[in-house]
Amino acid sequence: MRRLLPILAAAVLFALPALARAEDDAKPVKEADVPKAVVDALQKKYPGAKVSSWATEEEDKKLTYEAKLQVAGKDKDGKDTTRKLEVSLSPDGKIVSEEERISADAVPDAVKKGLADSKYAKGTVKHWDRLVENEKADEPKYEVRVELDGKKVDVTLDKAGKILEEEEAEDEKAAEPAMK
Repeated sequence: MRRLLPILAAAVLFALPALARAEDDAKPVKEADVPKAVVDALQKKYPGAKVSSWATEEEDKKLTYEAKLQVAGKDKDGKDTTRKLEVSLSPDGKIVSEEERISADAVPDAVKKGLADSKYAKGTVKHWDRLVENEKADEPKYEVRVELDGKKVDVTLDKAGKILEEEEAEDEKAAEPAMK
C-alpha cells in the first residue's frame, strides 16, 4: 500500500491539468490578435455590438474565434433590450455558430412539446438557448438545461421538437462566463 500511494498521487497530479483543459478549451485572446476578416464579419452581422471578450478554440483540428457580445435593440413593444450572444467564426470570417440565451416564451411550442413528451418532462428547466449554425436561421436548434434526479443535462432539440443530443451539463461557470 505504501508503494501504491505515491503512484496514485502522481497519476492524479498528471490527470488534473488534462481534465481542466477538457472542460474549457477556449483560450482568451485580445481583439488585436483576431484576424481582420473575423472582426469585420462580426461587425457586419452585428453593427454597433459591444464585444466583451474574444477567445480561440480548437476542435477536431479546426480553429474558431469566439466572441461574447451584447447587441442593443428594441423588443416587439418598442422597449430597449440587450441581447447576449456567443458567436463562433472561422479564421476567414465565416460565422460558424450563434448562441443566444432566450426566455421560455421565445421557445416554439413544438420544442416545448418535444421536451414535455420526453424523459425530461418532470425535470426543472434552468434555461433555454437558441443555436444557429452556419447562418441557417430557418433551421435553429434549441438547447435546454434540465435538472432531473440531481443531475444537470443539456438537451438539444430541433425546431420540430425532436431530441438530437443529450449530454451531462458542464459546470455553469466554466460553460457560460459572459452569458450572465
